[in-house]
Amino acid sequence: MALSQIPRSGLAALGAAGLLDLVQLAALAEDEPPLFPILSSAILGLLLVGGVALAWRGSRAGLWTAVIAGVLSVALGIPAYFLDAPAIWLVLITIGIVLTVAGIWLVLPALRRTHPKIA
Repeated sequence: MALSQIPRSGLAALGAAGLLDLVQLAALAEDEPPLFPILSSAILGLLLVGGVALAWRGSRAGLWTAVIAGVLSVALGIPAYFLDAPAIWLVLITIGIVLTVAGIWLVLPALRRTHPKIA
Protein backbone atom coordinates (compact mmCIF):
# COMPACT_ATOMS: atom_id res chain seq x y z
CA MET A 1 0.00 0.00 0.00
CA ALA A 2 1.64 3.21 -1.14
CA LEU A 3 0.68 6.34 0.78
CA SER A 4 0.59 9.83 -0.65
CA GLN A 5 1.46 12.99 1.28
CA ILE A 6 -2.02 13.58 2.71
CA PRO A 7 -2.39 10.17 4.44
CA ARG A 8 1.18 10.52 5.72
CA SER A 9 0.20 13.84 7.30
CA GLY A 10 -2.71 12.03 8.95
CA LEU A 11 -0.36 9.35 10.22
CA ALA A 12 1.88 12.06 11.69
CA ALA A 13 -1.13 13.56 13.50
CA LEU A 14 -2.15 10.12 14.80
CA GLY A 15 1.41 9.48 15.96
CA ALA A 16 1.46 12.78 17.85
CA ALA A 17 -1.87 11.90 19.47
CA GLY A 18 -0.44 8.53 20.51
CA LEU A 19 2.54 10.24 22.11
CA LEU A 20 0.18 12.54 24.01
CA ASP A 21 -1.61 9.44 25.30
CA LEU A 22 1.72 8.19 26.60
CA VAL A 23 2.43 11.54 28.27
CA GLN A 24 -0.66 11.00 30.39
CA LEU A 25 1.37 8.43 32.35
CA ALA A 26 2.81 11.45 34.18
CA ALA A 27 -0.54 11.70 35.98
CA LEU A 28 0.50 8.66 38.01
CA ALA A 29 2.66 11.03 40.08
CA GLU A 30 -0.48 12.77 41.41
CA ASP A 31 -2.24 11.80 44.62
CA GLU A 32 -4.67 8.95 44.01
CA PRO A 33 -4.84 9.08 40.22
CA PRO A 34 -7.55 7.11 38.40
CA LEU A 35 -5.54 4.08 37.28
CA PHE A 36 -7.88 2.55 34.71
CA PRO A 37 -8.16 5.57 32.37
CA ILE A 38 -4.47 6.41 32.65
CA LEU A 39 -3.22 2.89 31.96
CA SER A 40 -5.84 2.31 29.25
CA SER A 41 -4.81 5.55 27.58
CA ALA A 42 -1.15 4.53 27.70
CA ILE A 43 -1.91 1.12 26.16
CA LEU A 44 -3.97 2.75 23.41
CA GLY A 45 -1.13 5.24 22.86
CA LEU A 46 1.32 2.37 22.37
CA LEU A 47 -1.07 0.69 19.92
CA LEU A 48 -1.54 3.98 18.11
CA VAL A 49 2.18 4.67 17.76
CA GLY A 50 2.87 1.07 16.76
CA GLY A 51 0.07 1.11 14.20
CA VAL A 52 1.37 4.36 12.75
CA ALA A 53 4.87 2.92 12.47
CA LEU A 54 3.55 -0.13 10.60
CA ALA A 55 1.23 1.93 8.41
CA TRP A 56 4.09 4.26 7.50
CA ARG A 57 5.83 1.22 6.00
CA GLY A 58 2.71 0.33 4.02
CA SER A 59 0.85 -2.07 6.30
CA ARG A 60 -2.93 -1.92 5.93
CA ALA A 61 -3.32 -3.77 9.25
CA GLY A 62 -1.16 -1.12 10.93
CA LEU A 63 -3.37 1.59 9.47
CA TRP A 64 -6.50 -0.09 10.80
CA THR A 65 -4.83 -0.59 14.19
CA ALA A 66 -3.97 3.11 14.38
CA VAL A 67 -7.49 4.19 13.41
CA ILE A 68 -9.23 1.84 15.84
CA ALA A 69 -6.87 2.73 18.69
CA GLY A 70 -7.45 6.40 17.91
CA VAL A 71 -11.24 6.04 18.04
CA LEU A 72 -11.01 4.17 21.36
CA SER A 73 -8.64 6.80 22.73
CA VAL A 74 -11.06 9.59 21.86
CA ALA A 75 -13.92 7.65 23.46
CA LEU A 76 -11.83 7.17 26.60
CA GLY A 77 -10.93 10.87 26.78
CA ILE A 78 -14.43 12.32 26.51
CA PRO A 79 -15.55 11.44 30.09
CA ALA A 80 -12.72 13.61 31.48
CA TYR A 81 -14.79 16.68 30.57
CA PHE A 82 -17.59 15.55 32.88
CA LEU A 83 -15.35 14.51 35.77
CA ASP A 84 -13.17 16.64 37.99
CA ALA A 85 -10.03 16.51 35.83
CA PRO A 86 -7.31 19.17 36.18
CA ALA A 87 -7.27 21.84 33.47
CA ILE A 88 -3.85 20.83 32.11
CA TRP A 89 -5.09 17.30 31.47
CA LEU A 90 -8.20 18.63 29.76
CA VAL A 91 -5.98 20.70 27.47
CA LEU A 92 -3.83 17.65 26.62
CA ILE A 93 -6.91 15.50 26.04
CA THR A 94 -8.45 18.17 23.79
CA ILE A 95 -5.26 18.43 21.72
CA GLY A 96 -5.17 14.64 21.46
CA ILE A 97 -8.79 14.48 20.32
CA VAL A 98 -8.24 17.18 17.68
CA LEU A 99 -5.10 15.44 16.38
CA THR A 100 -6.85 12.07 16.30
CA VAL A 101 -9.93 13.33 14.46
CA ALA A 102 -7.79 15.23 11.95
CA GLY A 103 -5.50 12.21 11.49
CA ILE A 104 -8.37 9.81 10.89
CA TRP A 105 -9.96 12.26 8.45
CA LEU A 106 -6.71 12.47 6.47
CA VAL A 107 -6.10 8.70 6.33
CA LEU A 108 -9.69 7.77 5.39
CA PRO A 109 -8.92 7.65 1.63
CA ALA A 110 -6.09 5.20 2.29
CA LEU A 111 -8.47 2.85 4.12
CA ARG A 112 -10.45 2.15 0.97
CA ARG A 113 -9.37 -1.07 -0.66
CA THR A 114 -8.31 -0.56 -4.24
CA HIS A 115 -9.21 -3.26 -6.70
CA PRO A 116 -6.94 -3.93 -9.65
CA LYS A 117 -8.37 -3.05 -13.02
CA ILE A 118 -9.02 -6.06 -15.22
CA ALA A 119 -8.01 -5.33 -18.77
